[in-house]
Amino acid sequence: MIAEWSHLALMLALPLVGLQLLLAFLPAAPLGLNEALRARAVRGTAVLGAGLISLSFLGLIASFVAGDFSVKTAFDHSHSAKPLLYKVSGTWGNHEGSILLWVLILSLFGGLLALTGQRGEARGAAPALITRALGVQALVTLAFLAFTIFTSNPFERILPAPTEGRGLNPLLQDIGLALHPPLLYLGYVGFSLTFALTVAALLRGEADRDWARLVRPWALLAWTGLTGGIALGSWWAYYELGWGGFWFWDPVENLSFMPWLTGTAFIHSLMVVEKTGALRVWTLFLGVVTFVLAILGTFVVRSGLLTSVHAFAVDPSRGVFILGILGLTVIGAFGLFAWRAPQFRPGGGFAPVSREGALVLNNLFLSTGAAVVLLGTFFPLIAEAFGQPLSVGKPYFDATFLPFMVPLILLMALGPFLPWQRLRRDAEAAHALRRHLLTLAIAAVVLAAVVTGVLLWLSQPRLSLPVILGLGLAGWLVAGGVSRLLQSLRGGQRPALSAWAVSLAHAGLGVAVFGMIAGSAMVQERTLNLQVGDRAQVGHLTFRLDGVREQGEDPAAGRNFISAFADISLLTADGSGVQARLAPERRFYPVRGDSTTEAAIRTTWLGDVFLAFNTQAPDGGYVLTLSWRPLIPWLWLGAVLMVLGGSCGLAASIRRQRRGLRP
Repeated sequence: MIAEWSHLALMLALPLVGLQLLLAFLPAAPLGLNEALRARAVRGTAVLGAGLISLSFLGLIASFVAGDFSVKTAFDHSHSAKPLLYKVSGTWGNHEGSILLWVLILSLFGGLLALTGQRGEARGAAPALITRALGVQALVTLAFLAFTIFTSNPFERILPAPTEGRGLNPLLQDIGLALHPPLLYLGYVGFSLTFALTVAALLRGEADRDWARLVRPWALLAWTGLTGGIALGSWWAYYELGWGGFWFWDPVENLSFMPWLTGTAFIHSLMVVEKTGALRVWTLFLGVVTFVLAILGTFVVRSGLLTSVHAFAVDPSRGVFILGILGLTVIGAFGLFAWRAPQFRPGGGFAPVSREGALVLNNLFLSTGAAVVLLGTFFPLIAEAFGQPLSVGKPYFDATFLPFMVPLILLMALGPFLPWQRLRRDAEAAHALRRHLLTLAIAAVVLAAVVTGVLLWLSQPRLSLPVILGLGLAGWLVAGGVSRLLQSLRGGQRPALSAWAVSLAHAGLGVAVFGMIAGSAMVQERTLNLQVGDRAQVGHLTFRLDGVREQGEDPAAGRNFISAFADISLLTADGSGVQARLAPERRFYPVRGDSTTEAAIRTTWLGDVFLAFNTQAPDGGYVLTLSWRPLIPWLWLGAVLMVLGGSCGLAASIRRQRRGLRP
């Protein structure tokens, strides 16, 4: 009965969301409502719709947990022997459930805006703006809700009910992939609300500072979620896929990276609008583009248009439906932008050498970088359509994307030290700026030299001029973030949340860049066929294969797979002792007949020892990948710092809004 009631809640939500759309856009007078009553009605339907969709999603989770295999989605993607965590995460580890999760987050964002709408009006936002934004959000929710009900029904029944399910894709039975989709959708779908507020501003014909102040917390929330989702996805790719990469310029990875780039530009542009009123039209454009890129990613993943290890749903018929949503969004939003943008009043001016000037260049590099990634992702499709098969990979992106990131990093460290609107022309201001530049340069060189020296002393990694320059840029960015925080400490006052946000986000990116460069260009790796007792040397590390053992299933302990472990000793420098014992694993899932590789990783502050058990060789040996990956943990640390920075920025924006309510 749970499935029936959940399906009913989903069906009831469809007309309710439609009513929300009509109430938001139809004239109030013919409905017998004044504007205040209309606004309350729209907010009420938004909250009620979010409640119904939440009940529906909880019902789907209950079907998975209870093992109700009469629900086709649960039958296809669950199993009674699966651990509880993966029964829950299996809810969104498939096309139907993940689309319902998308609709749930859409409705929850609309409900949150409805609940906070009166506060936004008290801060100066026009009531009509929030009502129209809820109407746009209802339109997007209605489209995806119809997609769910009519083409991707998660409550489709199988009669008679099977006694057992097929189980979840083994690659998805992982804590990283359990958390990755909700966080990624928080980013993707979160930008739907900034899109709704952007379209509402276009309809209103005004995007003032109050509008920017209202939009910025939602943009920061979406950006923080998207950053965490991308980081979790790359972490999973690093340890789960077995060959140790963390980013492959895979098409689906690119599709999440593009809205992250434009979303980052959008947040920085909102800062300019809120502070000075400049860049209004450009900010509105970014608000539209970011969500369009998010829908583009959804279309590609679910249409089979591009092949990827991440594309779990390949259904052209469903892809056509999402293509329709994407087409209507592009035509409607950009058509509205082309019509209304010329009518906006010019914003405030600023000098080229100012914080606004630095942020404009920041926007330029981020947007151009997104365009380069977009071209590299889709150009092979265009070439294939004309009968010219073409493969675009890492060399293209390294040659075209990275050059835009170098000046961006230089600006990121310098920009926070520039004043708003214009740089004072007196000698004291010029001297202060030169002092900041010199301090940052010295700190960057020292930091990069120390890191390089430690790595050379430890493992003699491969070095080249681009790698050394890249490490210097990473040091420059870290030094800029730390210096910004130290500057805010002057005078004995506690740093503001906004200072923590800038410092953590910028320094976190610098720390991550250290990990990206060292973990990509300085890796020492060998794939070998070893017999039991053999030793192997990888850089400064010595390994010994001690044996191979098997372990069977144990459903009571959450093991729904059979394992083969390679027991490997990491020896001391002289080879006489053992530093650590590691056991990379191969898993076989009998229910689905699939195998996965589970790497064994020994993490230190300076890098990872990464071991993967690939297969058994025909001669009786075992094929193993043994590698040393310097500074890879810094990549994950940097991602955590960026998420913390986004969280601090979100808290600072909310605090500013609350202070605006005080008399």
